[in-house]
Amino acid sequence: MSDPSLLRQEQAYGGGVHYAPVSFKDLPGWEGDAFGDALQAFHHSATFFGQNAHSWATTRQLSQEALHAWQEASKALMEAGSNGPQALKNALTRHLAPYQLITPDQDKEGILTGYYHPVLSARRTKDARFDTPILRRPHDLILVEDAGGFNPAWEGTRIGGRVEGGTLVPYFTRKEIMAGALDGRNLEIAWVEDQAEAFFMMVQGSGTLLFEDERTLTLDYAATNGHPYASIGRVLLDQGALDPERATARDVKDWLCAHPHDAPALMAHNPSYVFFKEADKSFAPCGALGTPLTPLRSLACDPRYIPLGAPVWVSAARLPWQSAPFSRLFFAQDVGGAIKGHIRADLYCGVGEEGFDQASDLNHKGALFILWPRVLGAPHVR
Repeated sequence: MSDPSLLRQEQAYGGGVHYAPVSFKDLPGWEGDAFGDALQAFHHSATFFGQNAHSWATTRQLSQEALHAWQEASKALMEAGSNGPQALKNALTRHLAPYQLITPDQDKEGILTGYYHPVLSARRTKDARFDTPILRRPHDLILVEDAGGFNPAWEGTRIGGRVEGGTLVPYFTRKEIMAGALDGRNLEIAWVEDQAEAFFMMVQGSGTLLFEDERTLTLDYAATNGHPYASIGRVLLDQGALDPERATARDVKDWLCAHPHDAPALMAHNPSYVFFKEADKSFAPCGALGTPLTPLRSLACDPRYIPLGAPVWVSAARLPWQSAPFSRLFFAQDVGGAIKGHIRADLYCGVGEEGFDQASDLNHKGALFILWPRVLGAPHVR
């Protein structure tokens, strides 16, 4: 039942997505989240809004009215949070209003997946074992993260190219890069021995390298080659190589490790390739906000429907690591090549094998509720 103080009519926006007003008491599991580490995660969103909400992830920035409202709400919430988790929770109900995302087909649930921050053994120089490179961004890569600024029909589309003979042409695909298209450019940050781990690090968008001298180097996303992400898990399913009843990210990784000679051809089915840059801190991966991610508080979203930085209430009947219904406050602090759609979220699950264990099995239906500044009325994301 909707809160009578909110708008009664569902607000349609962005490809027909609806934002249906609800009350906090109607949020599934609202009272069950103790908000223990929520302030830490919210601090990163507040920093983002305080720096005028600029991100490479979208060319369409918040209006001045919306930005000011988020900044004012963030200040009030941070002040309240200094008095503890419950004070932050109470302040959220005063300054923000919840809206459930509903698809044009009236579906109230979408897909929740998970991602993590991998840790890989690495070497500074190539040798017989460590022969898979991790590359920095090439100088000739021209990248448009959201082509909607050129044509509204291309909104949400990423384009990557290079100039050849005065003409912009598509950038090299994964297959071409694996075949040596970028060799000899001194782009190698380091070398790893496991091509499957390198592939998964690109899918996750960050990772930490462990060297022989016990030094570490955390890498964040720098750019992609601009080609669309394609699931190699889907290829394995189509080939009958995976059980359709239980096909997880771990199953895909295990297949790559068990078939090292066939792995390059399979990985080439995903033309997208990710380049990296050195992070400021070790084991503190940053998302699209340019701020650190918080396990099970940060999520990747489609910024066409959920504005970066916003609090998002996530609800699912079940998740693989618990039998009880899952309901928890997250913050939209990242994006992903595969994270597209009206109700779509990728939950950040943490670092290393523990994070991978949680993220691997996560592919479940769930509902999303955006928390929006009350002073702005109904949501208008772009």
